[in-house]
Amino acid sequence: MKIQTLLGIGILGLFLGSCSKSAYLAEDLTLPVIHAIQDNDLDDLECLMPGEDRVNQVYSGNLGNLGPNYYNKYTKEYRHLSMKTGLFTDLALIQDISKSNDLNWDDVQLGGVTKEDVSDSAIGYTRVIANLRFPKGGDYKMSYNTIQYNGIWYLLDDISFRRADKWQ
Repeated sequence: MKIQTLLGIGILGLFLGSCSKSAYLAEDLTLPVIHAIQDNDLDDLECLMPGEDRVNQVYSGNLGNLGPNYYNKYTKEYRHLSMKTGLFTDLALIQDISKSNDLNWDDVQLGGVTKEDVSDSAIGYTRVIANLRFPKGGDYKMSYNTIQYNGIWYLLDDISFRRADKWQ
C-alpha cells in the first residue's frame, strides 16, 4: 500500500511539474513571466513558449516579427533554439538591471496590464505591457510578445524591462 501511494504521488508530481503551461488570454502569461524572473528560471520561461512541434506554424504567420521561412531539415530546431536564446538574453538583461538597481523581485507589485494587437500582412502578435512597482526601486514596465495558436497563447522572445519614465 505504501509503495502504491508513493508511486501515485511521484506520478502526480511529474504531471504537475511538467512543462505544459497554457494561457487562454495573452495577459494570463504575465504572472508566470514574473515568477520565472523572480526565480531566475529560464526553464519556466521556455515552458511558456511554443514547443518545437508548433514552432513552424507560429513562424508561418509572423514573417515580419520572427523572420522568413526557410524550409529545410534544420528550420524547426533553429527557430526553437533562436527563441530560447532570445529568452536567455532577455532574462540575463533583466537580472543585470535588477542587480544594478537593487530591485527585489520578491517585493514587486503588479499594476495594470494592457495589450496591443500588432498585425499587418507580414505579422500578427500581441504585445503585453505590465506596470510594476518595486518598493526600493520605483516604477518599471515590462513587456513581452505573445502569439495565439489553436486558442492558446504562447510567449515569444523579446521581454523588455525598463524604468517607467524611460519607457517609449
